[in-house]
Amino acid sequence: MKNTLLIIISIFFIACSQSKKQNTDFEKRVEIDEHGKLSLYYLYTKATVKNAGLIPLDIGYDSFCIRFWYSHLDTNDKQVVEIKKENNNWSGNYYYLKLDTNKIKLLYPNGFIKIPDTGINYYYVDSTYTMYKIDKKKKLEEKVINWKSFTDTLFAINFENFPDCRNISDYQFASHNSTVTIEIANEKFYRIFSFQSLFLNKENRYVMKVEKAVKLIQKNFGINPLFPL
Repeated sequence: MKNTLLIIISIFFIACSQSKKQNTDFEKRVEIDEHGKLSLYYLYTKATVKNAGLIPLDIGYDSFCIRFWYSHLDTNDKQVVEIKKENNNWSGNYYYLKLDTNKIKLLYPNGFIKIPDTGINYYYVDSTYTMYKIDKKKKLEEKVINWKSFTDTLFAINFENFPDCRNISDYQFASHNSTVTIEIANEKFYRIFSFQSLFLNKENRYVMKVEKAVKLIQKNFGINPLFPL
């Protein structure tokens, strides 16, 4: 009995040690702002994922998943295209997100709340970017080619090594802009980066590749982005 107990305790500590090793091995690549804090678009994306009930990717994903977020400042709506590999099979989902106005009204029954001494609407800064719900969802079905051809073309772009647009010295920004944010995850890796103001940077080699991916998704799944290409 004593030997059995010792074996159980040993197995427990080995399992804990392996779990800690796996956590240590996980690489999470998130942009840091000039104040040394996590980028706002990562925090907004993380909160939106939670509020909309999507699967969080920043803790890792068994096998592989890449998620494209489309947004435009002319609308509060968001589009999410998710391509994933599970049990050696490819599949995908499309989500159309809208603000969860009922949740916002419950939290802010009196409307906007001003941040003291700033004049900034807390309701806008905090809630508008994160309190979303799934308005439409559909499983992606290819219209033209098979999954292998699609994924081979998509992953030849090599998104894992893309910079964030804020780290490109000559990148231009506009107040009313289109944005594509991309999340990539597997068991040991998470990466998120964003490209804004696509129309102002069409000659940028990274923007050209992002637009290539958006057009590839549009061609194969009939998903028209919120912004013109």
